[in-house]
Amino acid sequence: MTPFSAKLTTPRPQSRGVLFPLPTPKVPLFTHAPTDVLPPHFDPDIIPLHSLPSVPLLPPAADSPSFASYTPWSPPPPEAPMIFPVFLLLPLASPSSRDLITSFPDTATFGDALLSMGRDPGEVQLYIATKRGRVLKVGSKLTLGKVLKAAAGKAGEPEDGWELKEGWALEMVGVPKGAKGEDWIQDWKKELQSEASKKAIL
Repeated sequence: MTPFSAKLTTPRPQSRGVLFPLPTPKVPLFTHAPTDVLPPHFDPDIIPLHSLPSVPLLPPAADSPSFASYTPWSPPPPEAPMIFPVFLLLPLASPSSRDLITSFPDTATFGDALLSMGRDPGEVQLYIATKRGRVLKVGSKLTLGKVLKAAAGKAGEPEDGWELKEGWALEMVGVPKGAKGEDWIQDWKKELQSEASKKAIL
């Protein structure tokens, strides 16, 4: 498992493009995330002070010395930077593998992510699949935030986005650049389209 960080060098997106699982009383959000992995979360180094989890939800008693300086907790703004765990599926590797990047900031690039895992961005082409079965080719210089925004689709189109696998991590596919990788992606697209058609019939 590989964590990495990157400096804020690009504007933060206004929309996430992430499809989170629907929590229920019996199954809270991120229930299936491993205990040693932080599920999607706001960047603790950049989150506003009034949104820190250490800020109590309820004010202290009126006669408490800290009452006068109490600032109510408020949720982070929608554009606050987030960090995601991301699976990297390498179907054509020998052997095939599914690696995990434990901390992928939405301001970091996919090239940074590949380098953090010992992969050469010049040799590996990344792709993601959205909930509606669209396959997006991901350039190494793109940030996670920009790709999430693209996954959300355009205004007026049916809801779409990059769905969390197992309810807690994004997943991307990496194949070798060239004909072999492109052939695998074409077969993958057909498989996704077939699955989408079956769901539409049901």
